[in-house]
Amino acid sequence: MNKEGPAETANADHSLFPLPVEISSRFPPELHNYTIDHLHDDRRSLSVCRLVCWAWYASSTYHLTFRVHRKNFREFCSTIIAEQRINPHIGRLQLESHDNDERAVSDRIYEFQFNEHLRYLTNLPSVRYLHLSTHIDTVSPSFVSALSQNFGGVTELHLSNFDFESFAQFLQVREALPLLRCITLVDVWWNDDRYPDVIDDTTPEFKRPAVRTELGQLDKVVIRCIKMTDVLLWLWSHTYIRRLEFGTLRRRPSHAILLSGILRALGTCLESLALHEPGYVDLLDFSHSSALRSVQIPRIRFLASVAWVPAFLEQLPPSRAQLDRITFNVIAEDFERMSLLDWSRMDEILAQDIAVKHVQFNVAMDRKLSVVVQYIEARLPSRTYTLIVR
Repeated sequence: MNKEGPAETANADHSLFPLPVEISSRFPPELHNYTIDHLHDDRRSLSVCRLVCWAWYASSTYHLTFRVHRKNFREFCSTIIAEQRINPHIGRLQLESHDNDERAVSDRIYEFQFNEHLRYLTNLPSVRYLHLSTHIDTVSPSFVSALSQNFGGVTELHLSNFDFESFAQFLQVREALPLLRCITLVDVWWNDDRYPDVIDDTTPEFKRPAVRTELGQLDKVVIRCIKMTDVLLWLWSHTYIRRLEFGTLRRRPSHAILLSGILRALGTCLESLALHEPGYVDLLDFSHSSALRSVQIPRIRFLASVAWVPAFLEQLPPSRAQLDRITFNVIAEDFERMSLLDWSRMDEILAQDIAVKHVQFNVAMDRKLSVVVQYIEARLPSRTYTLIVR
């Protein structure tokens, strides 16, 4: 039996050894920052980098998300904000208010409501990502004022499980953040029903709103809400969005028509599009989306109808010179039902897209993953593109 010495063992498990101080000290600080920036979504590595030195601490802290909720809100204000040593480097902040059950039993000492307490989160000049979660109250003027004064530099806003009395209140929140470039709405609700369930070209409100130019232009929008008509009409007034993602459009013709209006308005600005189970695929108009580089279908469930998948691919713009990647996220609850998808038709469509370099299937299932991989690879063999199934 061959025995490995210390050197061989270290090499075999890919251990990394630190550079000598005389070498690492000559590196410009910008190189350290670039390395840490590369780890922006690796929380464990960032936490380790914070312990190296003060310079690395500042850069690593900027990418970490600080989670503030009702049980640590007072501590966060009394330690981090009051000391004013860490807060200039905080770049990402997630704030969680109460849900209904927590409000019913909560002690005042563990209270955290956006309308009342958002004004106390001051001296956070570097926050660029803000996630507000679980707001079940009206949006008061103090909320909007605190948002504008304390977080005016935010460029990315994420709202989840958030209630508004009206869509106009949501617009007030949006207008309080003039530098906003990315917005994500997940389970956001407004209680004013301004539009009927079915609208068409004859409905007076079904007109494109005036183009919004008074605020910074949005670059990325992610929408996963139930009430979509207000959001779609609002997005129709934007002309510079490059990345767009929608949840299920509830299979209403009016939503498909409004989405087509958005696609026409964005034209060649739109580079990335993700649609969850789009309804009325035949009504979608991609004729102006010739600059699309990435198309993603985030949710294909084989327990539901899947006839729309190849139909959606056929609706993509005729001129696909820029289209580089198509991604399918498959939820394979029942492997036997995968045959319901018209694989031969999809193979023909994908083979015609010469510009497509990558076709990727992300499969979610508990078992038989290798069987699913072999099944897909047999029906969509790599041609002019690279097929990835994982």
